[in-house]
Amino acid sequence: MLSQIGHPLDQPLICTATLTGSDGALSEAQRKEAQKVLDSRLARVHEVRTLMAKQKVKLY
Repeated sequence: MLSQIGHPLDQPLICTATLTGSDGALSEAQRKEAQKVLDSRLARVHEVRTLMAKQKVKLY
């Protein structure tokens, strides 16, 4: 997640996830599920910010 100066944290410039399916590719259903997870995290960005500050979330 890459935020923008002067913009709300829940509206990042970039938000990505790196995923690999068991056969090396992701199905459309897996892509949609990943998008749901990202959207859910963005909706709870202030909770995530606290977890990041406490180093409870892996950043890299």
